[in-house]
Amino acid sequence: MLKINIDDTPFQEFSIPFEGELINIVLSFRLDSWFMDLDFKKKSVKGLKLSSSVLMLQGKNLPFDIFIDDKGLKLDPFHTDSFSKGLFDFLLVERDELTDLRGFEVE
Repeated sequence: MLKINIDDTPFQEFSIPFEGELINIVLSFRLDSWFMDLDFKKKSVKGLKLSSSVLMLQGKNLPFDIFIDDKGLKLDPFHTDSFSKGLFDFLLVERDELTDLRGFEVE
């Protein structure tokens, strides 16, 4: 898993190199929650609320997933500094790990 550093800015855009392509992510904080838009190749996910302890992109048939580690808090990220203070980790689950978790190849 690759940890992505998220700061306390309520609107962030970044790209993650992945298998010769780019994963484009936009994060926004509103209504006491973090939300994500994601684009990869020709697939998009818009307005997804970040929830802890689940694979965020399950069912999207992408070769990666996003996992929010709540480090035992049993909460979703609830403040702009939830990640920068180290309460939560924003993790990219890469192809090999995802194949092991799901038990089958993706995309």
